[in-house]
Amino acid sequence: MARLEVPAVDHGAVALLHGDGEVVAPDTPPHVNRDERNRRMVRDHSTGQTVTEIARKYGLSVSWTGPLLRQHGADMPTTGRGIRCELDVGEVVRQYESGQTVRELAALHGVAYGKIFGLLLDAGVTMRPRGFSVG
Repeated sequence: MARLEVPAVDHGAVALLHGDGEVVAPDTPPHVNRDERNRRMVRDHSTGQTVTEIARKYGLSVSWTGPLLRQHGADMPTTGRGIRCELDVGEVVRQYESGQTVRELAALHGVAYGKIFGLLLDAGVTMRPRGFSVG
């Protein structure tokens, strides 16, 4: 079997550039870079930068940036897109079956109409016509 020899090539030192312009040595383990990036993101958020601005600055999606900030201690809203909300399915079903509308339940629990609607469908509830409430 023939042996292929590849000449060694020195590409010189390569550095990684963070979103805020700081250069990091290439031999730094990736998790260290992520930890530092996450600290910087939380700091940026505390100075008033929006999630969208931070996402753009660090090359992340907005849907990933919000939960990442929250996970690392940023002062973030507790409701809104991307926030997990655990509802008591049995309670919501009882409320709906006792006559409350999907819209009323959404307002009561502070979630979107679709969240309640989907929860009820997943629970096998027979849905009333829209706008119809039990008298």
